[in-house]
Amino acid sequence: MILLETNNRIVQETLTYKIKNALEGGKPDNVDITVADFDGVLFHMSNPDGNKNKIMVSISLKFYQELQEHGADDLIKREYSTLLTSPEPGYNVSVVFDLENIPDNWQELVSKVSLLKRNCFASVFEKYFQFQENGQKGNKRAVIHYRDDETMYVDAQADRVTVIFSTIFKDDDDIIIGKVFMQEFKEGRRKYQQAPQVLFSHRDPPQELSGTDARTGDNIGYITFVLFPRHTNKNAKENTIDLIHTLRDYLHYHIKCSKAYIHQSMRAKTTEFLKVLNRAKPEVKSKEKKTITGKTFRQN
Repeated sequence: MILLETNNRIVQETLTYKIKNALEGGKPDNVDITVADFDGVLFHMSNPDGNKNKIMVSISLKFYQELQEHGADDLIKREYSTLLTSPEPGYNVSVVFDLENIPDNWQELVSKVSLLKRNCFASVFEKYFQFQENGQKGNKRAVIHYRDDETMYVDAQADRVTVIFSTIFKDDDDIIIGKVFMQEFKEGRRKYQQAPQVLFSHRDPPQELSGTDARTGDNIGYITFVLFPRHTNKNAKENTIDLIHTLRDYLHYHIKCSKAYIHQSMRAKTTEFLKVLNRAKPEVKSKEKKTITGKTFRQN
């Protein structure tokens, strides 16, 4: 299975090209690129005030206000303090690269900027991982509406952090394939005891969400990850955040890939069957006959 990249490659490659061009003495040019990412996230790369020697990268997340309640602003300041600027209108976070004053660690900074979406998400996970590490109980559950009709719930107990994703399956066969993938997660845990526990519920939300406004329906699924201290400690948390914040996108990406593979296999098999049928057609005997002089005539 393919793991989705946690960074935005277009942002990283564009910034890398522009900075290398400036370091080599090339002439800067206009930049105006809008990039769509998962979960309705948008990046915008532009020249602030038309200054070609500066490149602004802005990100828009519909759910950023909910992330702010869990320390997103502090995390962004911690990671991007040297690049931060006032957010571009219509966007939540903006950073600026000065092509006339490129720092020595520009590659590291470019990599960080391409991880803007990931780092915005990381704030809620870091907060609840810390709750768990401190053994704090009874904290208010985080509710992040990361898509219009889909929600992420994060809760911390003294010995675990529970992350629940609600997701919508548009087609009935998506549910079937999704269940197969969830079963693979369970099978994987049997082989690797260090893996987190994964639960999947269809139609009704898990017990942890009883009494909430969690949606129900035939096309609704809930994926629950139970993260223990071995997944949330200081040595493992960064990798855990990288993997878990892309879970919903990972699942639906592979559902689409599975359906495409099935359709491709069906088309290939159909082509083979048609070849067999064509070879099985009986030859039509010609009704033309020849006279003794060699002339041909058609018998009616």
